[in-house]
Amino acid sequence: MGIRTDILTDKKDTPPLSIITANLNNREGLRRTIDSVVGQTFADYEWIVIDGGSTSTTV
Repeated sequence: MGIRTDILTDKKDTPPLSIITANLNNREGLRRTIDSVVGQTFADYEWIVIDGGSTSTTV
């Protein structure tokens, strides 16, 4: 079974890449992740950052 490309081409407002970052009490790790993602040359993406209930000053 192949990939259905017809359903992807009709969505003009949807970026081709989704980045999902989950974080829990890891401020430095999140900072490194942010620096890495923004430092990429590819820019057509959506980025979802999820806080897992941090009790630190992460978010």
